[in-house]
Amino acid sequence: MISLALIAPLHFIVEVLKPVLVFFHDSVGVGWGMSIVLLTVCVRALMAPLTIKQFKSMQAMGRVAPELKALQQKYKDDKQRQQQEVMKFYQENHINPFASCLPLVAQLPFFLGLYYLLRTDLRNEICQQTAKVCGAVPA
Repeated sequence: MISLALIAPLHFIVEVLKPVLVFFHDSVGVGWGMSIVLLTVCVRALMAPLTIKQFKSMQAMGRVAPELKALQQKYKDDKQRQQQEVMKFYQENHINPFASCLPLVAQLPFFLGLYYLLRTDLRNEICQQTAKVCGAVPA
């Protein structure tokens, strides 16, 4: 069962994205497909700073990877000492090993909200259909 702590932010995001999608369709005058594309482009543009930060962090981790590998090889027999030295290395070089995945986690609710928006709320407006039980659909 999904907890309410997970549903509330998604519901909020769906309620924010829905008027934007309807605006693109009704006011700009493009079709539903192009409205979805424009909404996706807008969301990606808003998430661009997080994406750039993620790429920069990944590049920083890539630059120090050989040094980190050498450090791990040096202390391969003593795992506790290895972890201490790796953490010391991160602190000395001002590197956060989770900085490359945290922006991705921040983006995830927006894309899940977009998925749920397109999956449920606008089905009647876009396709002029409502969900029917499988046996109720004529063959």
